[in-house]
Amino acid sequence: MRCVFLRWLLIFSTAAAVPLSAADPVLWYRHAAQKWGDSLPVGNGRLGGMVFGEIAKEHIQLNEDTVWNGRKRDRINPEALKALPEVRRLLFEGKPREAEALEEQKMMGIPNRQPPYQPLGDLTIEFSGHDNATDYRRELNLATGIVRVTYRIGDAACTREVFSSAPDQALVVRLACDQPGHLSFHATLTRSQDSQTTVAAPDRVILQGEAIAHTNFWITPNLTGDKLKAEQDQIEKTGVKFRAVLRAMNEGGQLEVSGSELVVSKANAVTLLVVAATDYRGGEPATACTRYLARAAKPYAALKMTHVADHEKLFRRVDLELAPPVSDPSIETLPIDERLARIKKGQDDPGLAALYFQFGRYLLMGSSRPGSMAANLQGIWNDRMAPPWDSKYTTNINVEMNYWPAEVGNLADTTGPLFDLVKMSLESGRRTAKEMYGARGFAFHHNIDAWGDTAPVDYAYCGIWPMGGAWMALHYWEHYQYGLERTFLSREAYPIMKDASQFLLDFLVDDGKGHLVTNPSYSPENSYRMADGTVGRQTVGAAMDYEIIYTLFHATMSAAQILGIDAGYRTELEKALKRIPDLKIGKHGQLQEWSEDYDEPSPGMSHISHLFALFPSDEIALRGTPELAKAARISLERRVQNGGGRSGWPSGWYANLWARLEDGDRAYQHIRNLLSTAAESLLNAGRLFQIDANFGGASGVAEMLLQSHSGEIAFLPALPSAWPEGRFHGFRARGNVEVDASWKGGRALSGALRPGVAGEFKLRPPRGQRIARIQSAGRTIPVTESGGAWRVRLEPRQEYQIKFE
Repeated sequence: MRCVFLRWLLIFSTAAAVPLSAADPVLWYRHAAQKWGDSLPVGNGRLGGMVFGEIAKEHIQLNEDTVWNGRKRDRINPEALKALPEVRRLLFEGKPREAEALEEQKMMGIPNRQPPYQPLGDLTIEFSGHDNATDYRRELNLATGIVRVTYRIGDAACTREVFSSAPDQALVVRLACDQPGHLSFHATLTRSQDSQTTVAAPDRVILQGEAIAHTNFWITPNLTGDKLKAEQDQIEKTGVKFRAVLRAMNEGGQLEVSGSELVVSKANAVTLLVVAATDYRGGEPATACTRYLARAAKPYAALKMTHVADHEKLFRRVDLELAPPVSDPSIETLPIDERLARIKKGQDDPGLAALYFQFGRYLLMGSSRPGSMAANLQGIWNDRMAPPWDSKYTTNINVEMNYWPAEVGNLADTTGPLFDLVKMSLESGRRTAKEMYGARGFAFHHNIDAWGDTAPVDYAYCGIWPMGGAWMALHYWEHYQYGLERTFLSREAYPIMKDASQFLLDFLVDDGKGHLVTNPSYSPENSYRMADGTVGRQTVGAAMDYEIIYTLFHATMSAAQILGIDAGYRTELEKALKRIPDLKIGKHGQLQEWSEDYDEPSPGMSHISHLFALFPSDEIALRGTPELAKAARISLERRVQNGGGRSGWPSGWYANLWARLEDGDRAYQHIRNLLSTAAESLLNAGRLFQIDANFGGASGVAEMLLQSHSGEIAFLPALPSAWPEGRFHGFRARGNVEVDASWKGGRALSGALRPGVAGEFKLRPPRGQRIARIQSAGRTIPVTESGGAWRVRLEPRQEYQIKFE
């Protein structure tokens, strides 16, 4: 179970944007959104909106990424370190219930809740005379980042355009009719709690308030008395102070303020600007809003041009086309809701899967930009004061899944906020490691909030899981493997990876049998049944822990070797690895989730944590560890057979896992699951909204078409039978190389590589095919074949064309 990491020298290159096909990817509808999940998102990383597109009363729900309840605080339980030896003793003796009870008393954070992310407010625009509309259309152009609503009122054609501009840091709404004097409306900003709305003549509405929590997602329904008070005492009564300003710029007609509204009468066109700021990073929100408004005080055409240029620079790097079914080529002309209805009836729509992939990239661009917060459980789009799971950063799968499509989707620019989150949380993480576990380095438990709080939350059985920091550290290694930026590795990645691995070295304990084991341990978010019927969650040595340790230790050793430093530390990690238990195969032929071959009370539960080694890691691989890959497949089959992975983020993870097993049809089934349970907007519409499903699904689509782990680049490794024809352009592979491919009849026709480094690359064609030749600038490049893969030496800043046969 040892990775073969790509080792290519760094040569700087800049990936150029390229044109898409003639038709931009567009989500469109014949009606307005009836509920929040069906509205269309816009975002610039920091400022987001959900556009409903109603005719007589437009509603845009607003978010600003630092509108968080709470404050920086110390929640580390002072009794934790003293209780740790007893917790370990109980777990070694097979007494998980007693260990969990002790953890609940002595190790959980005080209080054991974290504060939520909250909405900024709502922009409403009530129109006069916009009744009896015809020819309605609502759309989101993913390539331009603009929501557009068009309709007719009598002879007048009316148009709205909405976008959130990153260059100008404003949400922009353009209202226009093709006949003069047809625009009359009232507009205002509101919020359901802890705010006030005022006006500033002649053209502004101001919303200001504080993000105070009055209730909590976690409060048990129907509680009364002391139990309710105990829950309410967990709620933080302070939060960031925020301000939003709405400004109108009218062309023709009249503009005035009245009460708490802007009133526009008989205008030809109007541009509305919404800006927002908080005191989260210090400073005065009013000053920031004034600065943003000054930046955006320009004609609408200039605002739009600047926004589109910025958006397209990122989005148009990648194109994906999947041909429609031969039996139903017109399906791509239908609105999205009708296409989703066909998916639910069992019909195939490859183009909708391509849209879903591009929508995932769009959402990541909209919720994670340089200088913004990291994308949280809802990205930035949240309409609830007490959102699901507080809309935090959940580290046992969710925040990591948010960034799975970033590198392969050629959006490495979006990963900075994730690294900022890690760095912001280091101070708390180091205290958590030292004061709870007596360890060096840093540790994150399964949730982090906007204040970088890393102490355990919620319940002991799931909260005492200090592996989140190690997993997040691996994203630094991923970023390096895709870009091969030596400066990033030296200054950013390696220090974080070393700190995370130091914690694990100190956290591991001798089990008395010659092994180093994790204790306490947990396999998110599963439980096991012991021989005596006891159901436990906390344990010794869950498989996922070891898989994270294998991956991080190997990555840290490789990074140190590339940098030519820390030889002694590499030796220390290597010695520890030899004492960590190997993964085991259980009685069903499955990969064991725990150190003992326990039964599962919930065999179809959503998480499948013990397959971390298959994806996102590559410690398990079809050709590298075939027996473990077979066992992983059985584990995955058993989950699916018992109801796992039917919707939401689990479907996203399962799609990636099946892709790694090179089973395209099964991977595609989980993409279908995501589509058949999606809202009209294509946002995840499970029991509760989480955006990670969209990101996991986007990653799954890419993983089916291109893989670059274990030291090779594989073309169409898990192509499903439902996608017999298509092409992609601009995907990114590990080793700093852009990749294209086209196929027809289920067989690859051609490919292209644009490397940013000089070095030897190992290429694997689709199963049953060969590489006929590789050419560059009319020159045939020598290749050697071994074991079904072709080795070729490539130079940077050139394009290489591949012909398959």
